[in-house]
Amino acid sequence: MPQRSDQEKVHGRTSKKTDFHTIRSLVIIFILFMMIVSAFVFLRMQVANVSTDEQKYRYHYVFVGDTGDSRMLEIINDAAGEYGRKSGVYVEALDTGDESDSSYADRIDMAVAMGVNGIIVGAQEEKDIADAVERASVAEIPVVTVLSDCPDSLRKTFIEPDVYDVGRTYARSIIAVAGARKLNIAVLVESDDNDRFMAGLSDTLQNEGNHLDINIITEDITDMPNFRLMDLVAEMLTDEEMDIDMLLCPTEYTTQIVYQSVMDHDLAGSSQIIGYGINESLLRAVSNGEISALVYIDADQTGMECVDTLNGYIDSGVTRDHITVESIMITSGNIGRYLDE
Repeated sequence: MPQRSDQEKVHGRTSKKTDFHTIRSLVIIFILFMMIVSAFVFLRMQVANVSTDEQKYRYHYVFVGDTGDSRMLEIINDAAGEYGRKSGVYVEALDTGDESDSSYADRIDMAVAMGVNGIIVGAQEEKDIADAVERASVAEIPVVTVLSDCPDSLRKTFIEPDVYDVGRTYARSIIAVAGARKLNIAVLVESDDNDRFMAGLSDTLQNEGNHLDINIITEDITDMPNFRLMDLVAEMLTDEEMDIDMLLCPTEYTTQIVYQSVMDHDLAGSSQIIGYGINESLLRAVSNGEISALVYIDADQTGMECVDTLNGYIDSGVTRDHITVESIMITSGNIGRYLDE
């Protein structure tokens, strides 16, 4: 067998070496290519995520209120947050922790420092709060108030219950829970918006409850001390001549005092109670049959109005001074929707 020359052997080794380097170079090029492709895909994903976030949170609003103590404010805040997510808005709660004016003012100032796009406030008319709202206005951050107003401030809109509609809802609650055709109904009235409330109540009873024979008795409890109100309730419900079949309470606070009086004097079941509000104890009372019905504003609609009002003002610079929302009633038939078990 002929032997290969030294030159041929060297050439063969060189050829194998060249092939190895070529393969290694191709592998490196392939790896670099894949790294570039991966980096490009990653950057595209990051850009897409940023775009999605920007689209998801077009505006950032802050809800300032004692949401830990007020069930109604809590539900309004939750409704605003859920609705906001669907319309490109992030709603963040800054709980005041208490109901002091300075606490509300501090949270409003904190929201201004955060550079939010809008502020929702559930607070009374107080100078500290009005001053904080003014500082927000100077920073070009619109403020809307909900449930309670600060009318002398620079807030843009007050979102409130329609008092006439509240009266209508009370009337419909009477019709829904009435256990007899003939009724003596006592209404605990307060001076604020009493005429509108009574108009809504009377009009609806005439139009929708004309099958009932109703005698309405009004008791003015404006500025009445708690102990006197509790005594009054006990006196009314034990007065055989008045023979009260149903008692209407106009506010959440009044409802709580009346309910406490009824329980303290062992008068549960002596008459039906229709109250206002949705705090835990009142909801439990409905569940236990101690309160026949509760009226409150449509918190879901209210939360949506808060977001829509701020959106509209930011987009157009125009809004209404007042916006009213409807009321709904809670009875034993739908209590499960509102009561946390």
